[in-house]
Parts: sequence; C-alpha cells; structure tokens
Amino acid sequence: MKSKAYFAMLFLVVIVSLMTIYYIAPFTKLEFDVMPSNYNFSLDVNASLVEMQFYPNMRFPSKRITYNIHDACSLKKKQDMMDAFDIVENKTSMVFSSSNENADIEITCNETTKYESGMYIAGEGGPTNVVKTDKFYVINGGTILLIRDSDCERPNIAIHELFHVLGFKHSNNPNNIMYNYTKCNQVIGDDNIQLLERLYSVESKPDLLFEENKTNVLMHGRYLDLNLTVKNYGLRDAKDFIVSVIVDEKPIKEILIGEVNVGNGKVLSLRNLWVTKRNPSEVQLRIDPNFEEITKENNMISFKIKD
Repeated sequence: MKSKAYFAMLFLVVIVSLMTIYYIAPFTKLEFDVMPSNYNFSLDVNASLVEMQFYPNMRFPSKRITYNIHDACSLKKKQDMMDAFDIVENKTSMVFSSSNENADIEITCNETTKYESGMYIAGEGGPTNVVKTDKFYVINGGTILLIRDSDCERPNIAIHELFHVLGFKHSNNPNNIMYNYTKCNQVIGDDNIQLLERLYSVESKPDLLFEENKTNVLMHGRYLDLNLTVKNYGLRDAKDFIVSVIVDEKPIKEILIGEVNVGNGKVLSLRNLWVTKRNPSEVQLRIDPNFEEITKENNMISFKIKD
C-alpha cells in the first residue's frame, strides 16, 4: 500500500511539473502589432487616408491660414473657436492667425435652434471655393457657422467644423471628432493628423507645365507655327515667366508669359517663326521661371520633326 501511495504521489508531482513547464516555458513566440493609439477615423481597417476628405488631397494653398471671427459671436463661441485653432495648431505644423481682411476662414454665429433629421444642428462648416489641379483640390476659402455652445471640456463643435473647412467629411466612427453627432468623449484621430501633415508637407509654390493635348508645333519650310497652353497646377499663383522655343538645342525665341493663377492657364499661338537651320529634327518648349516651383521636371516638352 505504501508503494502504491508513493507512485501515486510521484505521478501527481510529474503531472503538475509538466503543466507548469507548458504554461511558463516560451515554446511558442507570440508577436503583437503596435497600432497608433488613436487611429480611428474609419471603422474599416482597410480604409485609406484619402477617403477621409470630400475630395482627394484637399488643402489650403499655405499651412499659414487666416481667420476672422465676427463680432456677433458670443465670448464663449469666440473662445471655443480660438481654442480649436490652438488645438489643431499644437498637433500639426499648421499656423492659424486672426485677420480682419480677406481671411481664409470666416466664422459667424447664430443663436437660432436648427433641426435636421430629428437632431439639433450644432454648427456648419466647409470650403466655399475649391480649385482642382492635377495633384490637389486647393481650398481658397471656407466658412464656419457656430450655433450651439459646446458643453464639453474641449470645444468639440468648433473642432468638428474646422475639420470640415479643412476638407474632412463625416466619420462613421462614433469615437472620432468627425462623427455627425457630437459627444464629449470624441477625439481627433491620429489618422486625421497624419493626413494633414502629409498634405501640408508640400511647400506652397507654383507648378507650371504644358498641357500636352493643347500644345503642338508645325513646320512649313523654314517657318514654325506653334500653339501652346501653360497651366499652373501648383499651390501659389505664378508671376511673370519666360517660355523658350528651342530648335535642335538652339534657343530661337523667348516669350514673356504673364501671371497665371492656380488652376488656370495661358494660351498662346505664334505663326511664321523664322528658323535659321534647314530641316531641323527637334523642337523643344521650355518654361523658364525666375522663382521656385513644386517641381521643374514637367517644364519641358519636345516634338520630333518628321521628314
């Protein structure tokens, strides 16, 4: 009997030891992905950053944005709006400053209660002037209307409307500041900030290029006819610049082009431009600005002359 009791006790000790080793010893390596702590604009984990905005790559021409808060706003709403600017400014490289003339963002206030779909409207906001270029939808102005006072510690209503002006649409995540129903526990997502930083990392400069389907050349004998369209797809208006006409690497004409606003272009036609070289093989048009651009890789277009 003592022998049986001894072996039973030994068996129990072995089982307990094996179970302890199984749970403690690192036989299996576990790895965890670290996600941003507040990456929460969309409930869809596969959603891209561009889907957060009304149109892809919406931004103001400069990261320095001016605003004007109208005098009719209460002290509470004025302070909420200024606090909202400070919060976004502290999280990004953007700079907001007050201006009474030609401000980028106009802020007005209304104490009248408004309803929509059975809910109170706390405020309204959005871009008022947008210009499409090949890289950006450039916001040239926006408005914010503050209706209800925010009861939250943070000015969530003002922040929400500010992000609308910056091009952000509503989020489908109730915890995100851009959800269409405001609650005090909503926060600005890290993905909101990441997109702003990416958009405003591009410096505010012009970006000139030839519109290829509207630019062409024609040789007849020793004479050259050309039609060209120069567009500004940058973030700033382009001042006066030169377009050079080059035949077989030799400049033969410089054309002064006046100011070209963002999203606009200049059309020019030249007829019977004398070419000294017989039977040229190539004509190039080159944009020669005396200012910096976003890129100068698209400043030249070439045409091969057929025999």
